[in-house]
This record gives sequence, C-alpha cells and structure tokens, in this order.
Amino acid sequence: LVLDHEFLRIREEIDAGPARGQKVEEIFVSMGGVDLDDRTHLAITALEELGFAGKVTVVVGAAYPYFEKLKLKQGAVPFTLELHQGINDVGRLMARADLGLAAFGTTAYELVGLRVPVACVTHKPWQAASAASFSDLGAVKYLGSASDLDASQIAQGLDPLINDARLRESLANAGADAIDFRGVERVATIVENTFRSKEPLDDLFIMAHPGDELFSSAGTILTRVQSGRRVGLLVLGDGYLARASEEKGPLWERVTSRESFEAVNS
Repeated sequence: LVLDHEFLRIREEIDAGPARGQKVEEIFVSMGGVDLDDRTHLAITALEELGFAGKVTVVVGAAYPYFEKLKLKQGAVPFTLELHQGINDVGRLMARADLGLAAFGTTAYELVGLRVPVACVTHKPWQAASAASFSDLGAVKYLGSASDLDASQIAQGLDPLINDARLRESLANAGADAIDFRGVERVATIVENTFRSKEPLDDLFIMAHPGDELFSSAGTILTRVQSGRRVGLLVLGDGYLARASEEKGPLWERVTSRESFEAVNS
C-alpha cells in the first residue's frame, strides 16, 4: 500500500546523484510518455523564448504521435536538441542533466532522486495535490496545470531555476531528503506483515505504473484498509520500462493475469 513519498519505488538503476554545477548546461525534458496535447513542443518553445544556448535532451514514449514534427525543431532552435523516443535507459540521460522539466509522476520522482532540480507540470486535476505536496517540501518547483500554461509562463517559471544556482541547490537538497531510496524496504515490510497470515484478499488493486495508486486510488484504498478489509496492490509496470517496445512487445503480452495473482497471493 503506497500512500506517500516515503514509499516510492525507484528503479534500481536510479541512484542518488552528485551535486550539480553552478551553470545549467543541459536540461532534461519529459512531458509524459504519450503527451497527446504535445506539451513537449510547448516546453521547447519556452526554452527558445529564454534564449537557452546549452543542450536540451527530450524523451518521449513510443506512442508519442508528434515525433516527426518534433524532429523539425532540430537545427531551428538556439540550443542543441537531442531527441529520444521509446527508450529504456532514460536514467542515464536524467543523470547527466543539470535541470529537469517534467510532467509530475514517476519521471519527476526519479529526477528528484538523482538530485536534479526539477520544474514540473501536471496533466490531470488529481495530480495537483501531490505536486503541491512535493513543492511544499521544497523538492520541486511546481509550475501548475499544463493546460493552463503557455510557453511564456513556462519560460517565466524556468528562468529563475536556470539563473539561480542557490535555488537549484536548495531543490536538490530537499529532494534528497524526500527521496531516500528506502521506499521498497518500507513497502516490503508492509507486504510481509499484511500477507504473513496468508488469508485471502478482500480487494486487489491493479495499477499500470508506479505512482498510479497515489494519484488515482489512494483515498479508496485507505478507506478499504481502515474498514478492516484485506487489500492487495499489484503494480504491473516499472516507469518507462512499462511502455510497449519493439523488443519486448506490449505489456499485456509480458504479464499474465494468472502470474499476477499468483505473485500477490504467494
């Protein structure tokens, strides 16, 4: 049962990163795997408006529909634009960044864990409270709902982060306090205590991605637990690794219902 940042599951290849330098030379951008509203393009436009002259690394999912359009921006912007689609080694790209701009969720958590200062936006109303909570911790700079932001507003939010090394350091330090890489340990303890009696579950919640239980079902799950019901949570995916790929095929071909239920009840 995952209900707070203390229980976040961070992929094994993500580790606490070093402190960043005094200058922002590379910015990592990920506005969601599919990003049907193409906030990725909006982010690039914002960096154009700022006149950023370093390197921008953009990662989108395999189902992102505007990749060919995005490639037209290469060579037409004042910065070096490196584009990646549907990759699995995103941690390597995040680790080398000096600043991140991301949709709030797993990628933002992982950037925070890497000590990369992060500006984030939300795509859904129910994400706002979690993003605001991280902002209150001083771990991210929350710019607001993506649907309410234009390129100039994103640029205004990024400008102080790009130009203020102390602000970036403050975000990185607060992020290191928020993400201590013990989430799996805490979850394992809860699971062990919950399933020790091997009694059947009353409810099983199945989520596609880590973090989905925080955004979409935390209240329902907590209510069921508090009512005395035995509740199980199964997370099928692993951040970017949950996306479909030519090598692995769709997620539903890699995880079967039988295997999932046996894993939960074993």
